[in-house]
Amino acid sequence: MVRLNPDISKFLLQWAFQRFSTKFKIKNNEIILDDCIVKFKDVHSSSKPQDIDFGYRKCQIKYGEPNFSKKKVNGKSIVEFNFDLPRELYDHLTLQHEKNARKDKHGRIRHKHVNSKIAEPSIDILIENVYTVLKESGIKLEKKKFKNKEFAICLTHDIDRLGEDRLLRSKTYAYQSLRNIPHLKIKKALGLIKGVFSGKNNDYQIQSVLDLERKYNADSSWFFLVSRKDSDFDINGQLAKATFQLLKGQEIGLHPSFIPLDQNHIQMEKSILSRHAEINGVRTHYLRGGFPETLVELEKSGFSYDSTFGYIDQYGFRFGTSYPFNVIAGDRILGIKEIPQTLMDTQVKDFKTVTKYLEDTFKILKSTHSVFVVNYHPSRFNIEKYDDLNLKVYEWILKKGKSEGALMTSIEQVMNSIYS
Repeated sequence: MVRLNPDISKFLLQWAFQRFSTKFKIKNNEIILDDCIVKFKDVHSSSKPQDIDFGYRKCQIKYGEPNFSKKKVNGKSIVEFNFDLPRELYDHLTLQHEKNARKDKHGRIRHKHVNSKIAEPSIDILIENVYTVLKESGIKLEKKKFKNKEFAICLTHDIDRLGEDRLLRSKTYAYQSLRNIPHLKIKKALGLIKGVFSGKNNDYQIQSVLDLERKYNADSSWFFLVSRKDSDFDINGQLAKATFQLLKGQEIGLHPSFIPLDQNHIQMEKSILSRHAEINGVRTHYLRGGFPETLVELEKSGFSYDSTFGYIDQYGFRFGTSYPFNVIAGDRILGIKEIPQTLMDTQVKDFKTVTKYLEDTFKILKSTHSVFVVNYHPSRFNIEKYDDLNLKVYEWILKKGKSEGALMTSIEQVMNSIYS
């Protein structure tokens, strides 16, 4: 195995320890603090995954041994971990376990084709285990907060539908009615058939989402499709203009449509959306694209962050974290950051299952001071068409996030709280 580039190794240690407000320097695989030197073993080959638990929570490592030693030299504490933290981080943040995974026609890799555990934020847990050892060794490390909050929930919405096109709106009602008939949901199907002929636009749920979020003192990010071919609205039409007025003060991002994901096409769509708002963030439609090659093109187009690369078919932590990180492409550290989607509405099938998962996950994120990214399409809050599961789960997230003291806001605001 090729040795990790020293600059990338240094960057990864900086990324791990930037979660703490304590000042530090990095030399080789060492973190130098005022009262301590923290060393990580330089390991060149992986082994069978081993469990590691230093008093916080179990996770796994592949590079080195799950133990550590402590000593004092000239009155200064030295804590040496016998595993390679930068290499562990590198494998997760560059998706090494997906190198030979099958891709679909949109360039996406589905979780069902990958042998990986994503339910827990394994990287956040690993860093917390390191923190636990240092804290118990008397090392003073203060965790950073998100505007005085212990963890952050990024609320985001992909705007594919505003319901402006009545014909398309009627077609989706017809499609949903046909889906209900095989499940003997006849009453629901008949209600949907009525919707085919109704002139009322219940797909337009922007105000409802804003009202719900304001109830819990939350803000969010809104990613807009620009192409008329792929959406049901005109980005320069009256309904879109009224929507941008409603969203004044909220973050607006680009949702690139079924275009080639290269700089020229992306920049063209960005310039159209930029007439309505300042654009810094992006998430591709259908979560299309490859990692990291799509990020190279997005960086060229001037985006500061992307939030595309969760799995399309399963919620969880594809990279072992949703804490934002600069993308590594080969030997380059890109300027653009990835803040991966963690959960999307279409992945939610059962209220009890998902809320139990979220309850457990929020406890981990609160103790590790990390991030969760939610993606809900406003049109799916049309309970006439989609039932009320999405609405119930989204409000549960807002209510639970508030009770747990989370910062619930846009990606832009979370990024500002970390990097400003």
